[in-house]
Amino acid sequence: RLLSHQLHLRKITNFFDQLHSDGWHSQRDCYQFLFVHHPRMLSHSLSQMLAFDAFILNEDRHTNNILFLYDSVTKIWKLAPLFDHGLSLLSDIKDYPLNIPISILKRKVKAKPFSSAFSKQLALYQGDPFIKRNLLVQKLEEAPYHLNRAKDVVLSQLQERSLQRLIID
Repeated sequence: RLLSHQLHLRKITNFFDQLHSDGWHSQRDCYQFLFVHHPRMLSHSLSQMLAFDAFILNEDRHTNNILFLYDSVTKIWKLAPLFDHGLSLLSDIKDYPLNIPISILKRKVKAKPFSSAFSKQLALYQGDPFIKRNLLVQKLEEAPYHLNRAKDVVLSQLQERSLQRLIID
């Protein structure tokens, strides 16, 4: 109960609105505020989110699904838990037909919202590896239902050279 009185969930756009009301005038000023006052949040949490999006080929990250938790007592913002990964792992079969090889389809996927290239977003992450290869493979094998192409995409991503620095062996 205590947390519900202190924590407020805000979209990134609400976050910028809050900063505007506090005297920050442009979106650029707001990003500058984040880098100056909350560098750990940006340098780690947001860049890790973008790195994870690169791993799962999430083509639907946008400002309505980047949320922050604001603690009104400590005045600290942090990234909320991630959600809305429905357009990941080449799941849209209209855009990514099942009869085309995964290696070809992966080249078509565009990142959002900060760059259309996953490689540019991935370059922002300078943290430690966070994807446990053995555990992930185990969970894929133990799944009580057929994962269809999603499993093949994950296994392919685990082999992707550019993603190796995210993976714990």
